[in-house]
Amino acid sequence: MQANYDQLSPAGYAQAQALGNYFVQHRLQFDKVWCGELVRHHQTYQGAQEPMTTHQLAMPAPIVLPGLNEHQATEVYQHLQGDFLEKDQALKALLAAKGPHHAEVRRGYIKLFYKAIQLWAKGEVQVEGLENYPDFARRVTAAYHQLAEMMEGVENGIAFTSGGTIGMLIGVLLQLDSERIVELNWQTRNTGITEFSYSKGKFFLRSFNEIPHLSPAMVTYV
Repeated sequence: MQANYDQLSPAGYAQAQALGNYFVQHRLQFDKVWCGELVRHHQTYQGAQEPMTTHQLAMPAPIVLPGLNEHQATEVYQHLQGDFLEKDQALKALLAAKGPHHAEVRRGYIKLFYKAIQLWAKGEVQVEGLENYPDFARRVTAAYHQLAEMMEGVENGIAFTSGGTIGMLIGVLLQLDSERIVELNWQTRNTGITEFSYSKGKFFLRSFNEIPHLSPAMVTYV
């Protein structure tokens, strides 16, 4: 993982370029592009856009839509990690015995992180100044409706966003509860393609999290 989470690694940029090459292979192009405000959203766009521009396929400059930003559950976890660890005495003992880089300890931290996100989504933990789950849901719901309005008359559009936001967009469409939405977030693969069809102001889910552009060795999770 990058020290700065809001920065693509070389592997992440290669995934974005592979996505663009897939679009080139299938002669796909886009009338409109949307991005959140995060650096990694725009770097993913740039990586995908490079091969498309080389082959003269349309990938216009993105419209920035803040509603597509990722949730802040990771930041909440970082603030409260010590408290979570204090409540997990087994992991705390394992950490003391084997150190932070041991595989079993790393797996324990992943489980702790997942538990923290679940609690955040249930409204049981929050940090002052960081977005809570209801506010995240409202923000992405508003973005969902903005996208529906802007899709009118558009043949193909593409949005570059984050795993949690993708889960929430699907959750808005399918009316899922917070637990199901968090589970979708946990399954999301980097540069995975989630496809919506659009008709008369409505979206319809066609596919989730597909990676036809990635070799097995290139697959990573958000």
